[in-house]
Amino acid sequence: MKGSALGLMVIGGLAACSDDHFDVKTDLAGSRTIWQNIAENEQLQDFAAVLKRTRVMKNDYDNKSVQTYAEFLNLPQSYTVWAPKDGTYDVQTYLSMLDEAEALKATGNPEDLDAALDLEYRVGNQFVLNHVARFNYESNKGEQTINMLNGKKFEYNAGLGEFNSVQVDNATGNINASNGSMHLLEGISPYAYNLYDFLKYNEDYSMSYAFLSDSVFESTEFYPGASTPGAMNPATGEIEYVDSAFLTTNTLRSRFFASVANEDSMYVAIFFKNSAWEDAVSKLKKYYNYGSSYNYDWSSTRGDFNFKGASGLKFNTDSLADLNVKSRLMTDVYFTTTNFTIADSKDSTQIVEYATKADSLNSTNFTTWYNPNPGQVNPLFAGITPTKASNGYVFELDVLNADPADFFLSKIINSASACYVKGSTATTGEMVYLTEEIRNDTVLGSEDLDYYYRYEVSGNSNMTVDMALNGVYSGTYKISAIMAPSRTDLAFAGVAEQCVFYAEVLDDNGKVLKKSEDIEISQDEVARYTLFEEFTFDKCYAGLPSGYTSFPRLRFNLPFLYQMKKGNCKTLNIVKIVLEPCREK
Repeated sequence: MKGSALGLMVIGGLAACSDDHFDVKTDLAGSRTIWQNIAENEQLQDFAAVLKRTRVMKNDYDNKSVQTYAEFLNLPQSYTVWAPKDGTYDVQTYLSMLDEAEALKATGNPEDLDAALDLEYRVGNQFVLNHVARFNYESNKGEQTINMLNGKKFEYNAGLGEFNSVQVDNATGNINASNGSMHLLEGISPYAYNLYDFLKYNEDYSMSYAFLSDSVFESTEFYPGASTPGAMNPATGEIEYVDSAFLTTNTLRSRFFASVANEDSMYVAIFFKNSAWEDAVSKLKKYYNYGSSYNYDWSSTRGDFNFKGASGLKFNTDSLADLNVKSRLMTDVYFTTTNFTIADSKDSTQIVEYATKADSLNSTNFTTWYNPNPGQVNPLFAGITPTKASNGYVFELDVLNADPADFFLSKIINSASACYVKGSTATTGEMVYLTEEIRNDTVLGSEDLDYYYRYEVSGNSNMTVDMALNGVYSGTYKISAIMAPSRTDLAFAGVAEQCVFYAEVLDDNGKVLKKSEDIEISQDEVARYTLFEEFTFDKCYAGLPSGYTSFPRLRFNLPFLYQMKKGNCKTLNIVKIVLEPCREK
């Protein structure tokens, strides 16, 4: 059977028994239960027909429950029901879903059973529980927020006689029962999809949801709690089950989509319709251009990878690229409004204004979407009015009207800790913490500096300092280094240097891909130096198979020849390495 984070969350919704901030009636009146009142009411026969046929399911793979909602509303507990009157809605929609579920179960096909359970669950969750709340709510109060048993939150204004914007039949009034109370509605309580529902049940997103349901994310395990135990096997000493149930879990769904099914939070989401899905996948795949092989398992003592050449990493590059791109398109698209710098994180006008014009948006998956026109409408959202979901707003994309470099490639900032150093007094360099006691305030920018790495030449040597460039994609970056003069440290305040170096980019094979011009380090300030205005990595090093790490290197060269020509040029003081994505021209 299939499992889902959404289904697991509903267990908590049905079991909730504390709601202290709502006014609860304890002086229940009436000798009949809510179910009996429904069954005997001539205006609720359609509603009764659905209740009698719909099982109480803990989740969308529950095939063990036999209790119906008719029986559920007959229990000696406390409920409030807002029941839609016959003729005010199309009951056949739900009866047909139940008919289809029965027909699918009859086939005996496991896949058909999954579909049948999903249909049953939808009728219960989206229709029945959209009209039922735990506890007995006062009908003589003004505005109240009602927590429904499906997790939705609806406004009930008894003074205006409205529930979830649907008129209550005031002529009938409050119908008390031994286990709660009931109100009649002049229509169906509209079910609002949360972000997960929106994706799951909307045919416009069948391609993306099909990927979410891909078997690569799923595992199936025996589920003893839903199985029927039999006798103990005397040979093994273990219980044998006469009816075994299995639970299929989806790691991608449970990891990322449990939160966005949460009705207590507010999000903004970007969804790619089928018309945009393949286009987006195609545009982003160029950043996952994997090579035919990778050297891996870096040795900091040898300055090389342990496994290389014929022993290097090889894999199905197309499959991994497809998996990584689609995973990003599914998981990098949610933004919690609590991170928005607005006065009210639930106000629709403020939310939409901020989302469309913010300089950048940080997703719940810790990626950043940049706006190429800060303060103006992001081209990604141009002409799109977001759709309201129960827990947020969805920007539905028909096309990907944006440069992927603005959201798919992130700025990479590496510390200046070297992976390999040659010709220096220390094989790892020295990390210098700039305390107030040693900081030279006459060097501009030193006040904003906490530390840097100092690499000093050993004797008359050529010094090279290699930095691992982790997580780079097959895209184009501007590569810079923030560097400081030695005199930033007061211990070297009197040192006069004229230091010149050059940089190189090497691939995982150690091949030099590009060499920079000579760069002279200022002695008066901590400064940022552009090493390469544009450098394109031909192959991607991000998202490699689990357990394998490979990377290109950025090498700083301080040859002995330069040391001789430039005088006292013996150190490189490196603060950070910065790689910034370059937009397409």
